[in-house]
Amino acid sequence: MFSQNLRQANFLASLNKRFVAALLSLAIFSSITSFAADQDAAVQDNLRAALGDKVVTLRNFYSGSFLEFHSDGTVVGQPQIDSWTLSSKVQIAEARAKGRRVVLKGKRLAVIFQDGHTPSYRPTDQNLELQISFPDEPLEAEKVAAALKQVFISPGDKMSDFVPDFWRAFVVRELEKNGSSDSANAYGHTDF
Repeated sequence: MFSQNLRQANFLASLNKRFVAALLSLAIFSSITSFAADQDAAVQDNLRAALGDKVVTLRNFYSGSFLEFHSDGTVVGQPQIDSWTLSSKVQIAEARAKGRRVVLKGKRLAVIFQDGHTPSYRPTDQNLELQISFPDEPLEAEKVAAALKQVFISPGDKMSDFVPDFWRAFVVRELEKNGSSDSANAYGHTDF
């Protein structure tokens, strides 16, 4: 009888330890999940502030309605390259951070030269979704900013370095004429 009571006591003690360990694991998991959710929310707030309703310029003028990028800014797959006047500009309407992915949605804009010199943007009927995946790392503001600088033209970049050769002289001349000394500013970008 004594040994049976001892076995039951040991069993209950073991069960109690497992229960405490399970609760501790749940608390840790909850904290990590909460931290990740807070991190996602912070990254999402930064994304919305930096990109919300802004025109950005893709470094590579990929066509299509869906583009996926790795965290280093390289494109997944082999999307077709299109004219820079049709596939370089995107007006961002939505920016989300979820888990290990940044999702940007917007509308493509065509670059039109009104009088042959002054650029303006015209909305096209093509929506674009861009996804940047961070499979091996949590979303952090610095890593997201670094990826965005590889996907989009940044303030220190020259638009003339990205357009085809036959457009280069025109872009340089028009940017200099507008007093922006060949920076990406005249053709739209976002500071990240």
